[in-house]
Amino acid sequence: MPEKPFTAGLKLNKKAGIFMRKTLIEKLFLLIAIFFVAAFTHGCSGGGGASAITTAANGDKPMLMLPINLSMAAGESSIPSTAVGSVEINIYSGAYSDPNKKKFNQIRADFASRKVEVGLFAGDTYSISFSANIVNEPSADIEYIYASSVESFYVPLETSTSSAYAAPINLSLTQTKQIQLYAARIEFSPLTLRTVKYGETLPDIMVNIYDQFARPFYGAKTNVTLHIDKIDNSTITPVISGQASVTPGSGKAGFKGISLSEPSQKTGVTRFSAAIAASSSQSSSVSTKSEDILIYNDSTKPAISKLSFEKQPAPLAGVNQTFEPFSVSIIDQYDNIVSTDEIITLSAGDGYLSGIVSVKATGGIAIFNAVKATAASSLKIKASISSGISVLSGDVKIISGEVSKSRLFVTNHTYIHYYAVYHGEHQAT
Repeated sequence: MPEKPFTAGLKLNKKAGIFMRKTLIEKLFLLIAIFFVAAFTHGCSGGGGASAITTAANGDKPMLMLPINLSMAAGESSIPSTAVGSVEINIYSGAYSDPNKKKFNQIRADFASRKVEVGLFAGDTYSISFSANIVNEPSADIEYIYASSVESFYVPLETSTSSAYAAPINLSLTQTKQIQLYAARIEFSPLTLRTVKYGETLPDIMVNIYDQFARPFYGAKTNVTLHIDKIDNSTITPVISGQASVTPGSGKAGFKGISLSEPSQKTGVTRFSAAIAASSSQSSSVSTKSEDILIYNDSTKPAISKLSFEKQPAPLAGVNQTFEPFSVSIIDQYDNIVSTDEIITLSAGDGYLSGIVSVKATGGIAIFNAVKATAASSLKIKASISSGISVLSGDVKIISGEVSKSRLFVTNHTYIHYYAVYHGEHQAT
């Protein structure tokens, strides 16, 4: 999961990140952040990889774990053991038919586990609604929808076994409908190489397949074919060599050993397209296009045009502390990374940087993981190559005290994001 800079506190650069001094303001901000995260993530446990949210509290009543064992549910025996899918269980305070009931908990889990647990307060009455989207095996293309509900049940203050568990709830699974899944969208993974030499074997090209609900579609059975897409009359249309038709698996189609040829070997821009044709299991065709690629011969190799920080240096660093690794890429005139071993050198004013500040690029990217700052300052790091081409980083603050990093997690019930937060405390000099 990629880190995202948290733009608060003493802001240096939106792309580079932030830092905060350990002051009363910081403590207040952290308390607010903790409250914000808690407000979005409050909940109790779910079993079998479940995620849960809770929207109720109930004084000093004890909480008991309620097992919901789907393998014991009526109607479950007709579902094969290979079935997979997703389960959503809503727990309500009050009877299910009561219009004034309140949602107490919502749990999402994998059906394959066949078991979910939820914490409930003893001495209260609850109800349940259940739904599951299931395919009989991962590569199936028919999805079955099951539903169930429990009108009302009471969690006693004491259990018969004096354990922390309430008596299990048995659901009755009823199939409500079935859905024919199909490939509704396909897309290329980012191409590893976008500057290509005639006759050169390209790295594997991957096409991802999604169903009509925007989920990875593991049931795709129709071949995915790879073509050259003519962008306009100024571009070239080389011939593809290699296996250009692939049977998908696990929601992907991987093309290996692909190379391009063209009699004139004219340098120019082209791109790939991929398609799934209509078939008995696919009502209509779907297609997609890749990023543009530059194809050349030895005499027309692209030239280095600029440098770019692939990953920026941390926005806050301590004197004589090693920077977190960062990287610089070498870019051609078509905004592609040039596969070169040029040496990239860092500088930031006289004497401000130490360590390994010159690194030979690998595949056009140089990674710096042993760089230190020698004095407190505010600066930008300059990366350059022998031809004089250079680029400046975002703002970096160097302080005399220690620097630490923490992560702030935020969820909206669907995704979890985390932000890198840098902390530093100045020391007297």
